[in-house]
Amino acid sequence: MSSTNANPIQEIGRSVLAAAYECSNSIKPKIGFLTKEENEARRPLILFEFAYFFLHMTSRYALANLGDAKRIELQEIIGPLVAECSVESVCGHWPSDLKVGIKGEFFENLNKADFEYANCNCLVNPDDPFSQKALLVKLAQNVTNLCANPTDKELIWKVIETSFEHLKQTDLEKLVIAAKDSFPGKANN
Repeated sequence: MSSTNANPIQEIGRSVLAAAYECSNSIKPKIGFLTKEENEARRPLILFEFAYFFLHMTSRYALANLGDAKRIELQEIIGPLVAECSVESVCGHWPSDLKVGIKGEFFENLNKADFEYANCNCLVNPDDPFSQKALLVKLAQNVTNLCANPTDKELIWKVIETSFEHLKQTDLEKLVIAAKDSFPGKANN
């Protein structure tokens, strides 16, 4: 599912977006509000939450494999790329001033989510499947809090399973390593 014309950094952005979109689509039937309008209003927020998670994982992989300078540089490239595409996919027909506001909210919420995820010490905890220190549990909590029934165990497991599968499928760590020599700036030294 790789794009032949994309440079490695663009491929990371494409993979983050594709994974976020697929994950949010997979739980669409479980959002659970009484009206179609409210369900549709929550879908972009859920899409964005999955994007925050995959961006955070990209950052973790970059820190582990490329070091802090390239991690920061990658965040400075990928964050705006994913924000722009995410907002355009949801609000492309809106006036520019409103889209600028939504992008600002995207980054504000990305920073909040990144802080929450940074406090997690594992992807999953086999000894405690609902550990608040596990990234996938924190993601499930954040996503299900946007749904009508945040304690729906089936929904919680769906978020965990789907995001884990897409994390494996995208192989973000491999994409990050492949991008090592693709940085245009000073961290390429």
